[in-house]
Amino acid sequence: MELMATLVLAHLLADFPLQSNAIAAAKAKSLYGLIVHVMVHVLVLWTLLGFCTSAWALILSVGIAHVIVDWVKKQSP
Repeated sequence: MELMATLVLAHLLADFPLQSNAIAAAKAKSLYGLIVHVMVHVLVLWTLLGFCTSAWALILSVGIAHVIVDWVKKQSP
């Protein structure tokens, strides 16, 4: 349960207070912007997990899933 709370907190922090208007606009326009947005998510999650190097598989999985979800959302009307 603690891991789920950490994942949710990381998502909320990265999507709201840490996502500037410039990042939000860039992710809607380009793959580069989307990658910047996802890197914020990855760095926030890694920070909240205490810079745990053994969590990289989870962190990368979350990052890849986030790219896919946001890319699909961007493509739909």
